[in-house]
Amino acid sequence: MVNDTTSQKDFILREGLISVMWRLALPAIVAMVLFGLNAFMDTVYIGQLLNENALAGVALAYPLTGVTMGLGSWAGTGAGNLLSIALGKDDTTTQARILPNLTLFVLLTSLLFALPVYWFAEPLIRLMGGSGDILDYGVRYLSVTLLAAPLWVYGLALNFVVRSEGKMKQAAIMMAYGLIVNLVLTPVLIVYGDMGVEGAAWATNVGMLVYCLVGYFYFRRGRASFAAGVKAIGYDGNTFGSIAKFGFPGFIISVMGLVQAAVTFNAIVGVGTDDDLAFFAAANRIVLFLMTPLFGLMRALQPVAGINYGAGRYGRVKDSLLLFVKTGFYLVAPFWQLLTIFPR
Repeated sequence: MVNDTTSQKDFILREGLISVMWRLALPAIVAMVLFGLNAFMDTVYIGQLLNENALAGVALAYPLTGVTMGLGSWAGTGAGNLLSIALGKDDTTTQARILPNLTLFVLLTSLLFALPVYWFAEPLIRLMGGSGDILDYGVRYLSVTLLAAPLWVYGLALNFVVRSEGKMKQAAIMMAYGLIVNLVLTPVLIVYGDMGVEGAAWATNVGMLVYCLVGYFYFRRGRASFAAGVKAIGYDGNTFGSIAKFGFPGFIISVMGLVQAAVTFNAIVGVGTDDDLAFFAAANRIVLFLMTPLFGLMRALQPVAGINYGAGRYGRVKDSLLLFVKTGFYLVAPFWQLLTIFPR
């Protein structure tokens, strides 16, 4: 096993790439499968314990809540890329500045998004194609999730930073705590708490709170591989700007996903029925769940590419990218074939 920070970095820099890929990718894949299973089970709970209109309403709200996850990806990817490069360069000054600037970035972006979206929740769900009961369910779900938007962004961002250290197993364990809480609480709050669709949203919020606390205390207790000022909030122009620059492409992908969802949902509403909308919501979650191994590979590639880039090993960066892309294709192809042959 690779335990201490120095040997982990040396492992990423010098070990055979296939060994590095699987050592880092397997925990990341497990974590993403758990995440996908959690989202899939949310769909099952809402569809079975409530009704199809509730499922459709949550489906309309989900791309908007996904922007919150996109903000977390923006902050976390930016900070993670910056950290892995700094680790490769042994740049301790930059390492020490990352978390204080990350915390400030999270607060600014999450509040700038959550406050106006909360205020305009109803017209936004209507814009996504919602009306009647579906509109009501979507607004209620979205409004509750937005109350914990900073937790969503901060928890995900901290987990990205842990991954950028190359500690995929630790990041997966941290993610599992929040997911298990969400998985257990969702049916409890929906049925026994009689909270309906709001219960599903509050269960997710509580799970994200646990996720944040686990990440925070990981850094607070000095378990990170760098000087992590997790208790501080600070601003350094170069560090803050680098976080914004390195993570922005991932955020754009989330925004484009929202635009795509708005077009798709409105098309379904325009030519179909409420049942069609609910069916699409369920089918889309299944496809996303089957794609989760690829997401795990993507997470594992980041520290491999970043640390090697920081150390000036550019050929190894290219080789690792090609290896991860080919492996991702081999992982996804069987799922694609399965759904193509047995769509029903």
